[in-house]
Amino acid sequence: MKKLIILVALSFFGCQADTDEYYIKYSIEGSLTSSSIGGGIDLVLNNENGEQLELTVGRSGLTETTIGPVPYGFVASMLAMDNSTRDNLRLYANILVSKNCGPFALKAMDESDEVRKTVSLDYTIDF
Repeated sequence: MKKLIILVALSFFGCQADTDEYYIKYSIEGSLTSSSIGGGIDLVLNNENGEQLELTVGRSGLTETTIGPVPYGFVASMLAMDNSTRDNLRLYANILVSKNCGPFALKAMDESDEVRKTVSLDYTIDF
């Protein structure tokens, strides 16, 4: 009976809580199909507190933002919207995830070559 109690106690206390840490890298790149002045890309990102982080970045070039740490099951979401009046932008979006300070791995991408005003991506951490 004593051995059973010890085994049961060890089964409860022997398990550690999930201590994995994840970091999310949001990446957006704009590519103009013709020259243009003004405007920007409005970004809405889900941050480590589960709140929306709103940023405005330039229409051309690469912008990356990293958040974290976040827990297992976190939903990373990104919405990018061209706020200019011109229809001459290609948008390329990626969500990358790093686990326990490891290298970032690509988990979601939308790299369509179509000219468009918006792109949206979501990824739920499941590894």
